[in-house]
Amino acid sequence: MYDNPYEYDIENADVVEDITFWVEAAKRYKAKHILELACGTGRLTISLAKAGLSVTGLDINEGMLERCSLKLPKEDEDTQKNLSSHRGDMRDFDFGEAFDLIFIGFNSANHLVSIEDQLRAFKCVNKHLVRGGRFMLDVYSPNLSLLAAAMDSQAELENDHHVLDLRARFTRHKSRKYSPEEQLWSMLEKTSSKAREEETNTNDVHVYFPRELRLLYMCSGFEVEDIYGDYSFGEFKSSSPRMVFVGRKV
Repeated sequence: MYDNPYEYDIENADVVEDITFWVEAAKRYKAKHILELACGTGRLTISLAKAGLSVTGLDINEGMLERCSLKLPKEDEDTQKNLSSHRGDMRDFDFGEAFDLIFIGFNSANHLVSIEDQLRAFKCVNKHLVRGGRFMLDVYSPNLSLLAAAMDSQAELENDHHVLDLRARFTRHKSRKYSPEEQLWSMLEKTSSKAREEETNTNDVHVYFPRELRLLYMCSGFEVEDIYGDYSFGEFKSSSPRMVFVGRKV
């Protein structure tokens, strides 16, 4: 999926519910200088820039950043001035400046699979925040029944995913297996279209639990200030679909 930024954008075109949340979060925490880690093709960074916020995007995937740069000229001059994007690793980056708010949106933090990588990223974020600045991340809340169903064998393929526009039509099958020992969610994706042969890709992501995230924040120089369970700033509960943590640098 990440190897084809155009298809990534098509598949995620309906992911819009978090855009207003991040704009409001920036205002709520009075952030004037913002950094998004794993910014991808700019879905959130461009939206924040359009809202008049100064935002920097960082991503390790050059193709994703190129896709972002192709979108930006379509925006007005002020939006273009408000955004800059850079290639880099969220575990080890150096901007030589401090931000008011750093965030990792929509499950991107799940790609930090090992404890070592998680701590490296959290501590690198801490170095790039002003004192009292916030580090926010948004991941899905673990679905225990779904994880249990995928523990002993590969979970059944999801329904075919069809995407159609003027240039692309493809089908993506996904199957998943969960390893509770490592809290590892292994996804197998098979993508096919008339234009090319079937492609198979694997993608391992970490499944976070609430107390684990709280501990990561505490070990990295943060005080957990808020935990939201949805994009309406609702209180986190066991039934919440999301876990959005807010850590304040102490």
